[in-house]
Amino acid sequence: MGLIGQKKGRLSILALSRVEERHYGLERFYRCKCDCGNIIEVRGASLSGKNPNTQSCGCLQKERTAETRRRIARESSEVNAMRRDEELIGKRFGRLLVLRRGEVLTLAGGAKRPTYVCKCKCGTECQIYATYLLKGITKSCGCLRKEVTAENGRKLQARRRAERNK
Repeated sequence: MGLIGQKKGRLSILALSRVEERHYGLERFYRCKCDCGNIIEVRGASLSGKNPNTQSCGCLQKERTAETRRRIARESSEVNAMRRDEELIGKRFGRLLVLRRGEVLTLAGGAKRPTYVCKCKCGTECQIYATYLLKGITKSCGCLRKEVTAENGRKLQARRRAERNK
């Protein structure tokens, strides 16, 4: 009864739930309430003695695992960003030449996106999202669109002139 009322890690020991006879003697099991609210049954030897190894209902291990995964993902993300820098700087995407890494911009939802400072063939420097470069979404500073729009306008005018002259 010495453990009842004590706190071991996140577990509050509520009561002795049962005693079993084993070949090595009696084994006590205690009903415990975890700080997270779960009620579990724990062997007395796991709460005290030479190797007291039960500190929670399992929620502590889940939290530690989740934190480790977040840390590994964060470190991996930083390594990938450095690797991406090495791969992108000096490369050409359409009319854009990647000069250096730009700012990391935070979007409305909280997502962070790395950008790169690029120099367009027309001489303009611009800041482009890395994903837009890699997916081929952005190919120039905007000058390409202007040229394509102007060319399409010239073609349309020529077609209309040809239709009028028929």
